[in-house]
Amino acid sequence: MSKPVSIKLLLWIDCTAAFLAGLLLFVLHTKFSLFFGLPVALLITQAVLNFIYGSLSFYLFRQSSPSIRLIAVLVGANLLYATTSLLLAFYFSSQATVYGLIYLFAEFFLISLLAILEWKTINVYERR
Repeated sequence: MSKPVSIKLLLWIDCTAAFLAGLLLFVLHTKFSLFFGLPVALLITQAVLNFIYGSLSFYLFRQSSPSIRLIAVLVGANLLYATTSLLLAFYFSSQATVYGLIYLFAEFFLISLLAILEWKTINVYERR
């Protein structure tokens, strides 16, 4: 049986990815809007949500023993964001460029994967 991934490592990946994505979306929202064929307001909203989310995951990362309940909230937020990305891909399918759709589907896939890994990891820690 493989060793479970450290929850601290997952939280570090989570907060780093959220902050980087938020920064890129915030700084390049106009260019991304044209390239992705998605509204500027959507990209700015995603940037803000990434900063909020990144702050929570960074807070948990900094804890010596992060709260399992707060990590579960983080997992729920990940799943909500991922599901929303998938729904947005369908909603904007007629207006988004192929790159915009790839971006939204990639968001869905990667964030879902991270949520699954975090969920499995906290379940391992709860059983100890």
